[in-house]
Amino acid sequence: MTKSNLRLVSPHAVIGTVPPRRVPNAELRTREYLTEPEVERLMKAAKANRQGHRDATMILIAFRHGLRAAELVDLRWDQIDLGRNAGTRSRLALACQLIEV
Repeated sequence: MTKSNLRLVSPHAVIGTVPPRRVPNAELRTREYLTEPEVERLMKAAKANRQGHRDATMILIAFRHGLRAAELVDLRWDQIDLGRNAGTRSRLALACQLIEV
């Protein structure tokens, strides 16, 4: 019979340690948003690809109106009223909000 690679360990041999606490975000970075110059640089970098104009426009809309990525890609033309220069969007907690386009 071959020797097993596994061996039983008695419970008292296991050292119970508490994992370190997660560092708060405030200690990792001073802010959690992009500044306008950073967004402009991001838009310039986005324009370098095949659909650059589209991507830069999406970045600008998301920045100006505070859209999340899912909200941005779920936008439909019927949510935008070009006559009033406004549009509506929905969030999970809010039924509708007016956003300026």
